[in-house]
Amino acid sequence: MANLVHRDLAVEDWGFATLTFANGVIATVEASWTIAAPRASGPSPKENSVRRFEIVGTRGEIVETNQGTRGRKWLRSGAAGWVHEHPTGELYAPPHHGALDHLIECIEGGVEPVSRIEDARASLWIALAAYDSARTGGAVRLG
Repeated sequence: MANLVHRDLAVEDWGFATLTFANGVIATVEASWTIAAPRASGPSPKENSVRRFEIVGTRGEIVETNQGTRGRKWLRSGAAGWVHEHPTGELYAPPHHGALDHLIECIEGGVEPVSRIEDARASLWIALAAYDSARTGGAVRLG
């Protein structure tokens, strides 16, 4: 974890963690907000942002992007090249529900939430372990 661009702030603008699970799966998590506006008057750094989720495994990769328009691509192990997909919503489908809509559905309709408080607690423990690891320079074992 470090301040790579926004050095004047008391919070890091970049972090990277490697997680090794009990079953041998290894995952990495990287988060940053290091993009700076090209000039003081704009455009917003948000316009230059890159939002991407990648899964890399022994049988291939999946990359989900959200830069301007949604896109997905994957590479199957042994394949000659990437397969690209640009998902679009159904032409006459209702809009995708947001987090508030989902919360209301859970409270009023008894719908099972996509994420529970236990998931949030696990995420917090992983984040705190990443901070401990960055501070000590060593591995941190979780429960």
